[in-house]
Amino acid sequence: MSILPIDLQTLFVRLGQVGKEQSAIKNASVIQQEMQGSEIAKRSQEQNNAVNQTKKTSEGPDTVKDKKEKGEGEKNKEESKEQDSDKQQKKKNNVYQDPDLGTHINITG
Repeated sequence: MSILPIDLQTLFVRLGQVGKEQSAIKNASVIQQEMQGSEIAKRSQEQNNAVNQTKKTSEGPDTVKDKKEKGEGEKNKEESKEQDSDKQQKKKNNVYQDPDLGTHINITG
């Protein structure tokens, strides 16, 4: 298949247009990267200017406990110990002991 002179004329006329298309294809990736970069910069600028809501920290080694809370916790522990001792005394009082029976055992016999 040979190239006819009319085909060459058509190719030469379109040569400028084809060159522009090829350079546009090469530059498309560069332009796309520039657009994405500008979008990222815009988002980061918006985040820097925005007021963010704080998050509640969870219990861990980085949290600080107040001394007041600790003191209240110790008071609660003391109260619970007192309640436990009261319960134990009530249990002891519930046991019936006969005053006529002695507490000594005579083994000699």
